[in-house]
Amino acid sequence: MFGEIKHFKGGKVKHLSPIVLLVVPAIVLAHPHMFIDTEMEVRLNGSVLSGVQITWHFDPMFTAAITGDFDSNGNGLFSTSETSEVFNNAFSNLETFDYFTFVSVDGQTYSPSRIENFSVYMEDGALVYQFYCPFNIHVEEGVFRIAIYDSTYYCDILYKEGSPITISGSGSESARFEIEQNSNIAISYGGTVSVSREGSTYSGTAYPQQLVVYLQAL
Repeated sequence: MFGEIKHFKGGKVKHLSPIVLLVVPAIVLAHPHMFIDTEMEVRLNGSVLSGVQITWHFDPMFTAAITGDFDSNGNGLFSTSETSEVFNNAFSNLETFDYFTFVSVDGQTYSPSRIENFSVYMEDGALVYQFYCPFNIHVEEGVFRIAIYDSTYYCDILYKEGSPITISGSGSESARFEIEQNSNIAISYGGTVSVSREGSTYSGTAYPQQLVVYLQAL
């Protein structure tokens, strides 16, 4: 069963990432506040993008905040009820922000209106969210792009090192992909200083990474 899709031509004005409000008591000048490493499984059905399974690996600060608030027995595992609490209090409001997920196909941009199969767990000491974004988009021109980013830059989202991309389903054997920087989307951020993943400080403009998938032999 496929989910509904929000289809839009213009951008949305967004001010403060709701996920950050859970861990930052007051707005500070430095950006970003949170670092997320992404893995993605792109699911195809021939020339149709069926959906995308997204996995987020979080930084130590957010990991500590969520485990402290929602892993009630401190066992490092999230029960069904604990998972529900995380979903309701530390994830579901990202619907307002399109789940940071934007799919460009044949000159149009789409974003999921809902997600499925949300789970939360620990892996190598880091908090992990995994969820599925259902789509049912026919790819006429044989190429599509997926960008995952926070337009406020309160969250710095990059692809996980190693092999973060998997393509599955009918037609996956002939598909190929690459990761590129989208220089057409400039994320300008306020304040006087920002903090990088390596701990150095900087300020300026950020550009999101995006996955480009080419369908072949359709």
